[in-house]
Amino acid sequence: DIMLLPQHKNDDHANLTMHQLLRLVYVDQITAPTKILRYDTVYDSANIRQAIGEYMLGLDDLDVHRLRQELLEDEKSFSKVDGELKAIYRLLGRDKKSFRAIQIQEEINKVDERIKELQQQKLEVRFKKLEDLDENQKLRALNVLEEINSYSLKIERLNSEKNELSSEIVDSTLFLQSIDYRIKSLTESQVTSEYLGGLDFKYCPACLNPIQGGDNHDECGLCKNKHSDGEFRKSHIHMLNELNFQKRESELILKNNSDRFDSVKMEIPIYESLLSKAKTNYSDYLQSSSSIESEISSISTEIGFAESQLESLKERLELSRSIEILIDEKEKLIVSISRTKDLIDQKKEQGKNRYEDVCKNLESSTISIVKKDLDFETDFVHSHEFDFSFPRDRMALNGKSKFSASSMVLLKNSFRLAILLESTKDRGYRFPRILLMDNIEDKGMMPERSHNFQNVMVELCEEIETPYQVIYTTSMISPELDDTEYCRGKFYKRGDHTLEI
Repeated sequence: DIMLLPQHKNDDHANLTMHQLLRLVYVDQITAPTKILRYDTVYDSANIRQAIGEYMLGLDDLDVHRLRQELLEDEKSFSKVDGELKAIYRLLGRDKKSFRAIQIQEEINKVDERIKELQQQKLEVRFKKLEDLDENQKLRALNVLEEINSYSLKIERLNSEKNELSSEIVDSTLFLQSIDYRIKSLTESQVTSEYLGGLDFKYCPACLNPIQGGDNHDECGLCKNKHSDGEFRKSHIHMLNELNFQKRESELILKNNSDRFDSVKMEIPIYESLLSKAKTNYSDYLQSSSSIESEISSISTEIGFAESQLESLKERLELSRSIEILIDEKEKLIVSISRTKDLIDQKKEQGKNRYEDVCKNLESSTISIVKKDLDFETDFVHSHEFDFSFPRDRMALNGKSKFSASSMVLLKNSFRLAILLESTKDRGYRFPRILLMDNIEDKGMMPERSHNFQNVMVELCEEIETPYQVIYTTSMISPELDDTEYCRGKFYKRGDHTLEI
């Protein structure tokens, strides 16, 4: 994010990390000189290597990244929906047809009518004769009353939790909006600072008196504390990371609260239904007569059975609607996946021209560097063809992929240098324009050959007009470059160590 590079997933749906990008930036001593990328024993595959090459050389359209993300999300959603449907179908077995919404609704209407008839019968029986409740009925009525109190308390707690969650969700949403605004403002402030530089105050904003001094650019004109551009960038990165961390935490809290809110909303109607039934039962006990209890009990049993049928039918109806929603969602995802794959193929087809141009320019640049080598390798002097493959992690010059160890080292570094040079000319590259070479003197490299490569590298880099950085380590410094502006640190002779312990 700080380098303004887009996120990327390779064909295995794995994230391309900064570690993987650095495998092309850093030329180390341990990796075999026949390999393009730095050796990695854990996170390495043909797909990862291809993703590194395509990403760094800008061979894949930015839209392809976005489309791949969309395709990945759609495929995950499709797998989830398809899995849910298969699980439901396995559960239903041969009973799929009985879950048609129209048929279930007709059955619900019939049971509703039957319940109304039974309630009317019970009402007629209830008013035939009224007598006091016997002890058993009183005990049952008290039990039902406890249920009513329990359900009422549960509903009250759920409503209270629902209100609290609603308030939390609103707060989290507003807080996220605030963080997004702060991230946007922080980014804008950095851009403004880079273009305008620091602000110099002539008068104190507190007392309006003229400010004395101000000649030292390494300190603040107001508080006189030391500061530097590097410290400002560090502070900016620190604040940006902190805001991004807060954003991720808040998004997680918002998701958890939203999930719980939805769960509570589903629980409340269930307990309200139970409370309604309990109140009806309590009313029945209060209004029933002992002499007609058996008759009312019989009717109530029928009503209870019909209500259980009704609940079962409603659950089937809800499941039927869920199945229809899943089927509709599955069909939409199939269309979306097909459309996205077509767009990716279309973008890849359009990107073939860029692929050919990039490969052609890299081939030309690498060959021009190799030809500047001394007469140690005949194929280098008469080089006319250079091929490379990131998935296979190999290079070939004039159709050959194996030379002497020192020649392979020089070929590898020439290719890496060519990538840097092309990245400064082609805005489509995502190579960060920094190169670390730490192996040029490996595998029996002759001093004069190393000196020549150093001189060629400096000569080519001096023509670069855009910002870049090359870090090059050597124990065989070219005499033409020794003690020049390019050298950092002293030269360590035999017995003179970098760490004096």
